[in-house]
Amino acid sequence: MQYVTLRGIDRPVSRLVFGCAYPGMIEGRDESRWLDSVYGMGFTAFDTAENYGKSEEVLGNWMASRGIREELTVITKGCHPYEGRPRVSPGHLKRDFEQSLERLKTVYVDVYLLHRDDPEKPVGAILEALDSYVRAGKIRRIGASNWTLERFREANAYARERGLEPFSFTSPNYALA
Repeated sequence: MQYVTLRGIDRPVSRLVFGCAYPGMIEGRDESRWLDSVYGMGFTAFDTAENYGKSEEVLGNWMASRGIREELTVITKGCHPYEGRPRVSPGHLKRDFEQSLERLKTVYVDVYLLHRDDPEKPVGAILEALDSYVRAGKIRRIGASNWTLERFREANAYARERGLEPFSFTSPNYALA
């Protein structure tokens, strides 16, 4: 396994990320043996989301039972639309993020991504909310999943102009696999 170093994350991060939208995890089955195997192969980065069924709970239970939270890079996402309605607002972010911390049994996540965008809403309020979590030590790095490059740049320009944490991650809709 190859590893990289990322600003704000005090451990080597595997270049390959294990995606927790895995059927057993989504359904809430104990996948400890599978996660032990993946971890044994050198994976230290795990990607999940508030809307991936019970995968955050499965990952959180596994990390807690093994006592390895500080060895892993946890990436999770929030603000996913439901019933066709965008949910990119400080209120939705607060609900999703706090729920993710509880499910993951952790007090912080390494990378937090906004799962989808709502181009009708200005980026300012959501970036200010994300920045407050970064300053509180609850998020190490922020980014967006499935945002256009134009909107990503708009968010970073807003952040730079106001001294806020900019996006440093993007996660497109499809993985290499």
